[in-house]
Amino acid sequence: MNSPEPRQSLFEDNNARSQSLTEVVETFVPPESYWRLLSSKNHVLLGSRGSGKTAVLKMLSHDHLSQFRNAAARRAIDQQRFVGLYVPMRAEWVGTLKNKTWHSPEEQEAWFQWRLNISTCAAFIDTMQSCLSAYISSDSMRIVAERELSLSVSRSWSSKRYQAESFSALRSYLEDIEFERQVYSVSYPHPKAGDPRPPGLEFDIELFGPLRRAIVLLKRHIQFPSHTVWALCLDELEFLSASHHRILNTHMRSASGNLAFKMATMPYFHHTLSTNTRAHLVHGDDFEYVNLDFDPAFRGTDRTSWSEWGEQLLEKRLKHKGINIKTFAFSDVFGTRTPLLDEKDQDWTIESQMMKIMRRYATPETINRAMSLAGTSTFRDQISRKIHSALLLRHAASTTKGNAEHDLYGGPKMVIRCSDANPRQLIRLFQWLSFQSPKPEGLHDRVPIYRPSLREQSRLVIDYSNEVLELVSNEEDIGDRLSHFIRQLGSYFQSRFYGYPVTTDHFFAITVDTSVDDETWGLVKYAVGVGLLFPKSRPGSRRVNILPGKGGTFNLSYRLAPAFGLIPRRGRAVSLSQLLKTPIRTRRGSEGGAFQYSLQAIESDSE
Repeated sequence: MNSPEPRQSLFEDNNARSQSLTEVVETFVPPESYWRLLSSKNHVLLGSRGSGKTAVLKMLSHDHLSQFRNAAARRAIDQQRFVGLYVPMRAEWVGTLKNKTWHSPEEQEAWFQWRLNISTCAAFIDTMQSCLSAYISSDSMRIVAERELSLSVSRSWSSKRYQAESFSALRSYLEDIEFERQVYSVSYPHPKAGDPRPPGLEFDIELFGPLRRAIVLLKRHIQFPSHTVWALCLDELEFLSASHHRILNTHMRSASGNLAFKMATMPYFHHTLSTNTRAHLVHGDDFEYVNLDFDPAFRGTDRTSWSEWGEQLLEKRLKHKGINIKTFAFSDVFGTRTPLLDEKDQDWTIESQMMKIMRRYATPETINRAMSLAGTSTFRDQISRKIHSALLLRHAASTTKGNAEHDLYGGPKMVIRCSDANPRQLIRLFQWLSFQSPKPEGLHDRVPIYRPSLREQSRLVIDYSNEVLELVSNEEDIGDRLSHFIRQLGSYFQSRFYGYPVTTDHFFAITVDTSVDDETWGLVKYAVGVGLLFPKSRPGSRRVNILPGKGGTFNLSYRLAPAFGLIPRRGRAVSLSQLLKTPIRTRRGSEGGAFQYSLQAIESDSE
């Protein structure tokens, strides 16, 4: 096996958008939702930033699916059930739509359709090449088929003026036409009689018309069954405007000829359900939402499924990078203990240390209830399971002095929980923890990466959480307001947690009333889109695919919990309107992440 890459660069590229076909295929862990998408149904795939939307859509494309070593995927290819092509709404060309301010709305829509026609046709070249490789076994026959298909497609895309004899030449033709049309649009912003003919008029026809024509021509060389689904996988629709979504919705609603639409965007960024007709899109009839953030394959529970998914994801990536391991387990790198989240097997007898801590920090009602249940079979479920973590954090906050560190945010379960079951966040956190301070003595036989101590893991997790919080302000246009909003939420939960005696309930969510003003609701929606808030729902419920309208209940992201010294788990909700009216006064102490706000200061401010 090849020598592994330098440790610091193992996971630097964690975005499927820029990864090679081989890397995407070899590191792909299919969520349950993936198999739903391999159908003739129209879908809008929702997922916060980094949730794997691009990888899922790429793996629907024929060139990726045909390389996937999976029995179900192999059947879909061999039986010619599904032929997908992946088309990203890249910012570099979508941005040019906004630059032509001299265009009328009608001209802007026409320019969008022209660019999208070019993009889908360019993507279909890869699909044609993949289909020839999959369904024509003879090299000589495949060469002849490529030449004949390239010629027929190029004639259709150029009104018979250009003849390409290979897929490579066909790609070059599209690149040239796209450039020439951009130059023309600047040279002749308002074409009139007598002006030269614009290049690429063939792509001014109905949206997806050139693509449908190419599909017809491909079928003349390869006999596909009538049930074959041709899927157009459009990625990153958040870059588009509501008017662009309306155009796509129109085609999705009137889709025919087995052309299915698989479109991906961030939650709340499918801007409209309207179409260019009187009828709107209807969820369940015209299409279905699929929410990747709550996929049951890894979101079934907070305990087992997250860990299995995370270990499989990292194992595939380590093997792809040349790390010689049979299996990967979080315990190999982060040990077996997670102090804050482990099962509560500590001594809870009347004079135990935990009982003493509880008597110091808990409410009288909680103490009395605990004393009455001590020694019974229900004590663990009703008392220790609910307050153990809170008591540890409260005790650490009051006893940790100066720059002293604790180990409460260390351990494998904490790494999983603070990833929010988000592939990119898990990879970033894993790299942050295992590559921050590489030392020779830290390497071990199974995984050649640094193995930090539990206390060091805790410090790094807190640092990572604080970095996530700091980066919020970098969001374009909305960053400062969003950062202030998220800090308001976290500071309120923090003041409730450290400023009052401990009970079996903890606040970690907000309830948004339907009367919320548009600006605040916009912040909530954006926070959901980038994965800082999650709609509250039952794990595994199909309802998670439907986002709340204006209003609803939302949990704060688990990865933000260490920055505020909180427990990364579901909690009670507080009214957002009440939260925003509550003055939160905090005093910064030394640079300590979770405990930068001293318990004494918060309690003093609360009086």
